[in-house]
Amino acid sequence: MPEYAFDLTLSAVARVEANNESEAREKLYNYAACLDIGIVTPDGVSFTEASAVEPPKNYSLFEIDGEAT
Repeated sequence: MPEYAFDLTLSAVARVEANNESEAREKLYNYAACLDIGIVTPDGVSFTEASAVEPPKNYSLFEIDGEAT
């Protein structure tokens, strides 16, 4: 059976431990620049890689230590 690869945009939540928001954004961007992931569903859909598509200043911060911002 053929396998089809699609480029798509996903939304995710990432929690980052850092000394401040700026450091957290930079750490997240550096790590998320190109992720190898291995999520496979029972029916044959697999997610193999992910990457950040925007600069860290555009990330939406909504919580710090469990408290809404």
